[in-house]
Amino acid sequence: MKKVSMKTLMQTIALTLSVSILAGCGAASSSSGSSVPDSDPQSAVETGSRLFDEPVTISMMIPSHDSFPYNPDWYVLDAINRATNVTFDATPIPSGDYAKKVQLQIASGKLPDLMYLIKVSPAFEYGPQGAFVNLLDHLDEMPNFKAWMDANPSRVAQFISADGALYIAPEHGVEDTNRRGWLFREDILKELNLEVPTNQDEFYNMLVKMKEAYPDSYPLAFRSFTSGMRQLQQLAANFGTRFMDPNDNMLYYSYDYDTKEWFFGATSDEFKELITFYNKLYEEGLLLPSFMTVDTAGWVEAMASGTSFVTYDYLNRITSLTKAGSETDSDFSINYMPPPSMGSNGEPVTTFSANGKYGFVVSALSKNLDQILKYIDWLYTDEAMELVSWGEDGVYADKQADGTWKWHDDVLAAGYDIRRELGMQNYGTYLRFDSQSQISQFEVSSPNLAHAYEATPSHELPDQPSLSYTEEERKIFDTVGSNVGTHVSEELSKFLLGKRDMSEWDEYVAEIEAMGLEKLKDIQISAYARLQEVLNQ
Repeated sequence: MKKVSMKTLMQTIALTLSVSILAGCGAASSSSGSSVPDSDPQSAVETGSRLFDEPVTISMMIPSHDSFPYNPDWYVLDAINRATNVTFDATPIPSGDYAKKVQLQIASGKLPDLMYLIKVSPAFEYGPQGAFVNLLDHLDEMPNFKAWMDANPSRVAQFISADGALYIAPEHGVEDTNRRGWLFREDILKELNLEVPTNQDEFYNMLVKMKEAYPDSYPLAFRSFTSGMRQLQQLAANFGTRFMDPNDNMLYYSYDYDTKEWFFGATSDEFKELITFYNKLYEEGLLLPSFMTVDTAGWVEAMASGTSFVTYDYLNRITSLTKAGSETDSDFSINYMPPPSMGSNGEPVTTFSANGKYGFVVSALSKNLDQILKYIDWLYTDEAMELVSWGEDGVYADKQADGTWKWHDDVLAAGYDIRRELGMQNYGTYLRFDSQSQISQFEVSSPNLAHAYEATPSHELPDQPSLSYTEEERKIFDTVGSNVGTHVSEELSKFLLGKRDMSEWDEYVAEIEAMGLEKLKDIQISAYARLQEVLNQ
């Protein structure tokens, strides 16, 4: 693909955005307002060579999570400095504003050395135009990064752009704690002497028994249905089909690794069974009536108050829901439920959900590119992964003789949060991350959650390919894909709520097929072929 000049790029983006560039960004608070266990990092650091002999300053733009706002005094930043001699000139941006600020920053023509992206789309869009460095052009300078790439081709594949480049240094590890699954009130099942269901009939009967015991309840609750019907992406797997949210650039098409074909799950017979079943639950009062519109707060209230007992959500909700429910019910307990097989062709599986795609992009305008690439390369070493995940040996955790790590008892104390207190696992502090550092904490503070993280991977389907599109393909996605996505969401909502009879399913399928499904399928085939060509070089 022909590259335009940076000047032309910035002018084009600025015109496209049609907004004025903000003069600057607010600084972060210098104090987290909480304390860490008493430790002396310096006393545990052995004298040795740093990554750089002389101090290096790296400018960096990062998202700042509302629950874990950026703090320049975080321990992990000091630990990185002691290991590398790097100091960060960081510009933290509230997560909710970050996507817009990334565009504005590119349009300004004043890019920092590094930008931490929480979506790959800016890299796919602006990388080919010359905004970011293609890391594949610098593999000779990045031996640790290349070694990681060679060992993790499937992860690398998620970040390849349509022109066959790699404009983003992929994060690997933190996404493991993004997993979702079935959650249930363990105490209620014990009270009613019920077994954990393994198939659709048992699942249905469990809900019926709960309703009989608690007539005012709606045993099953969901949230986040209104955003592209996204929850269906999780529910489809154990019915033997798929449903891909177009907001995740899947155009509702999924790849079958067995048949090596793309298929449109939202019109399949298995998907019809799914919609029929959940409509039945809605009609019989077994599903929270407001499931299409309820926000997170309302969903938490339903689960914590005893209105609902079963849900599907992020596994870490086990802790927060249990805490909320235990305030009024000391027996309240949320646990993980292995997925039951549903429908005629279903299996006990879940959709792959450890699929966060984050990472650093390197500015093509950086004046100290060699240093930036050397730092990025260091982040892929085992040394760096252990440092940003556990800290320096002997400070807050000890490295065991077998190579594993163990937190000190005061870090494992209930309520202690390494993310808020130490800065670990926050945007911009890692590329490779050992998720066991967080999961091992749960073994003490939340055993049910630790069990869930350990059990879920054995039930997951393979991750779907992450594809990038050419400009022409994007135009089809923005027109045909958008129209299909809107119609699918609208009509499925009607089926689920009984506003359209299931006898009209074949008509719905014909409507969708007439909107240009073959064009969307051709996009997926072409984009996937390009990806395979890059990976097989």
